[in-house]
Amino acid sequence: MNIQTLIYVTIKKYLPAYFFLGLLINISYFVYPAFMLQVYNTALVSYSVENLLLLVLISAPLVFFGAYFESLRSKLLTFLGLKVKHELMLKEPILQSVIKESYLSKVDAIFKYFKSGLVNSIHDSIWIPVFIFGVYLLHSSLALSITILVILKIVADFTLVREAEKNFSEYEKLNTIFTIARGRFKNHVSFLRVNALESKIDNELNENYNAISKFAITEADKKSMQSFLTNCIKNVGQVGILAQGAYLVILGEVSPANMIVGTILFGRIMSVSANFAQSIINLNSIKRNFFREPFTTSFAAISQREKLNETGD
Repeated sequence: MNIQTLIYVTIKKYLPAYFFLGLLINISYFVYPAFMLQVYNTALVSYSVENLLLLVLISAPLVFFGAYFESLRSKLLTFLGLKVKHELMLKEPILQSVIKESYLSKVDAIFKYFKSGLVNSIHDSIWIPVFIFGVYLLHSSLALSITILVILKIVADFTLVREAEKNFSEYEKLNTIFTIARGRFKNHVSFLRVNALESKIDNELNENYNAISKFAITEADKKSMQSFLTNCIKNVGQVGILAQGAYLVILGEVSPANMIVGTILFGRIMSVSANFAQSIINLNSIKRNFFREPFTTSFAAISQREKLNETGD
């Protein structure tokens, strides 16, 4: 049994509960838009306090349960993270001591990924078409505009992912060179004590350190620009959707309530996709650092040993 299979087997029986909670949570996000529509179309039209109180009594518990289900999902993810960590830690004593420390840090990274709730961004993104369909029921042109903005956001997110992957590889290469150079420096200083050689290796250390520092600055600039573009899509999109909705109200094609509801649903769509890129980056980082050699090789050896022990029994 490899690592991926072990993780899947560990969380498999809890997945229905996770997806069911996700279903309830995302349905609950339709409560406020529906409440807004009914307030505009019934309570404000009839000037009826009774209608308003009835809407509040129906909507408030639904919103409360939505928040409660969100809390339950967060606890469930933390629980799953702990179970996965426990199962992987059971393998730790058998691992070679040379990779034990790195293995434990990777296990902890998986736990933190579950606990952070970033995995919800991947799951909730499935609901984006549903929210867009909700806007389509209000007006097709609003749905089209939101779809274009969502596509732009997704393109920006995946551009960030590709850049992060490429930049991490470059950083890893530079950091490896720096580590090797530092090790060579310590060895030569300890055993050779040759001044000329010490100076040469010291220069090599400085050059690689400067390269890493330059890379870090460039990476920060790229992330800042990406954040700027993402916020532009979100903020300009909100203004644009509201302006388009107001224009449709002026033309008499939608009601003011529909305009506001469309804006609310657009905000939810942007909220769902907000951490999508970061979630993918973290997941890819775990796959790259944990499911590669020597961890997969050692884990496979452990699994093979367990299989032989079971056969022997």
